[in-house]
Amino acid sequence: MQQADRTLAEAERIKADAIARTATLEDEIQFRLDDASRKRANALSYAEKLENTARGAADALMSQTRDGAKELASRMRHDAAEDIRKILTDIEVARAAAEDELEAQRLLTQTAQVKAFTVGIDTGAAKVKPLTFTSARKNKPAKHTASANKRSAKTTTSTPRSVRKAA
Repeated sequence: MQQADRTLAEAERIKADAIARTATLEDEIQFRLDDASRKRANALSYAEKLENTARGAADALMSQTRDGAKELASRMRHDAAEDIRKILTDIEVARAAAEDELEAQRLLTQTAQVKAFTVGIDTGAAKVKPLTFTSARKNKPAKHTASANKRSAKTTTSTPRSVRKAA
């Protein structure tokens, strides 16, 4: 019987140890479960903060990219407008040079016309006898009056209008 009592006492001690151990394990399991829940809540909170930070950074990057693109587009428009202004200035300079060239050609043409006219006058003057002035008689006109009138009429009617304007 002593053996049975000892075995019973041993069994009760083992049972008590097992119950204590189970309680300790349950406490440890509950602690670990609470710790895991806390860590999970912290992780979710951190993930939410990280997600919000990432969204904010992405929004800022998108905004910065849009602003950069707008600035680049504005700069490109400004540069294009400046290039157009330069081209228009070059065109205006070329137009003015062409007008000057046309004016020079017009003047050269007029000069050539005047020279041709002058050569014609010189040729005509060589054919006409020089006038001799004599004392005028009261009733008789001078001999060469008609040819002198022809020469004066020729100079006034055959001179081109553009030559007279230039002079």
